[in-house]
Amino acid sequence: MAEFIELLKEAELIDFGRNFSIERPALPGDRLLPDMKTQNIAAKYLAMADSAYLPTMATVHALDAEAEIGSRPTASVITVEKLLIKRKINMSERVRLLRDHGVVQNNEILDYIYDDMGRLAEGVKTRTEVAKQELLSSGKITIDENHVDAAIDFGVPPANVGYTFDWSSNTKAKSILDDFQKIKDAASKTGRIIREIETSSTAFNVIAKNEIVQTALFGSASVGRLATQDEVTSLFTRLFGIERITINDLTYNYEKAAGTLTTARYFPQNKISFMATLANGSIGAGLWGVTPEEEAQGAFTAASSDQYITMTQWQTPDPVAIWTKASGMFIPVLPDPNGLFVATVTFPS
Repeated sequence: MAEFIELLKEAELIDFGRNFSIERPALPGDRLLPDMKTQNIAAKYLAMADSAYLPTMATVHALDAEAEIGSRPTASVITVEKLLIKRKINMSERVRLLRDHGVVQNNEILDYIYDDMGRLAEGVKTRTEVAKQELLSSGKITIDENHVDAAIDFGVPPANVGYTFDWSSNTKAKSILDDFQKIKDAASKTGRIIREIETSSTAFNVIAKNEIVQTALFGSASVGRLATQDEVTSLFTRLFGIERITINDLTYNYEKAAGTLTTARYFPQNKISFMATLANGSIGAGLWGVTPEEEAQGAFTAASSDQYITMTQWQTPDPVAIWTKASGMFIPVLPDPNGLFVATVTFPS
């Protein structure tokens, strides 16, 4: 085995984990829940009470009266354990097959190793984006994988994720704008302003073809003119304060037990998520942590904060094989669960 493939040095694996990149479309979750890393296994953060988002009025006093004592908004401490995500591949079987069929020479084998490492690392990254989008489209994460059965509740009120928009019977109806107004009103009651929505192209196209929307944009004489995303965004900014519409039709593959690949959407086709984003344009964060494999590599340092994915390699004597594994510890966090609203849409048949 050693005559045609050798283990990579630990420094090379660490460097790859910090710097790997794959040419793919930008993932919305990276902007809405930007990645950061801490060295703790659990994610602990503050969820502010509704009172923090509305101003509290001071009262009038007489000139010689003592000022009333104010109070601070309450906050809940949320603790969520990070999830271990990992995937491995037997490099030896693949490399031996390629070499025996004359596909590669010894000096080309390293390229295939790095290709496989990239796919493994991307697999970990993909699972984190699936978690982010599940949170944004439902307010929770449900896991049933590899003997892990868990439901993670981020404290989003059930009413916030229980909206239903029936757009099935009449695309000319004013209900589309009325539905958006309902979300705006609900958010305003607790001092929140919806700045961004995420949805599918299917839902957006129903909005763009709606005659009430077209009339609001172009006037009644131009009904039938299909509105663009920029035009709808401009209208929604004026009516509801929504400054950004993200259309997410991205897909990924996952492997079933039988080894077959199935394609799935990151963001459900029939959902619209309304978000009261924070000052930096996000709604939370994607928190990474230190994997067991990374702990074995040494103490957590400033440089370690850039290493989200840990790459490891090892050799087994029987059967003779060299394995490569990508792993990560991850959980998204939502510091303002009351700032997320989700609607399920029924489309025209």
